[in-house]
Amino acid sequence: EGRSLETYVLAKIMGHWFRLGIPLTGIIGVISGFASLPLLIGVTLTTLILTFLGAIGSALCLNTKPNTSILLPLLTLPLSIPIMIVSMAAVNNPLNWLSYLALQSGLFLMACALSLMACPFALKLALR
Repeated sequence: EGRSLETYVLAKIMGHWFRLGIPLTGIIGVISGFASLPLLIGVTLTTLILTFLGAIGSALCLNTKPNTSILLPLLTLPLSIPIMIVSMAAVNNPLNWLSYLALQSGLFLMACALSLMACPFALKLALR
């Protein structure tokens, strides 16, 4: 009561990321021996971006028929491939990884803003 739908959407997205993104980042850090800072930062930002994009796709697929389960990967895959390419480029180019970090940070802010606008709108449409 008194909280906007955007607050609930952000709480659900961050809860999902805390449950899956942080353990994934920790596992990758342990496997790499915490030796590669660009890898850890890149994985953290990539999981955040993919979580926000997945939330948009999930919100758009709420009111679909049960047989259309292929719709969610078709919506999110074209958006996630460039993010994975940027993340791998940052890891493979350790001398210039700060420019990729700036690009990933911009993509994160864009995905966050877009999901906080699109998800509540899609939820309101699904409730009609």
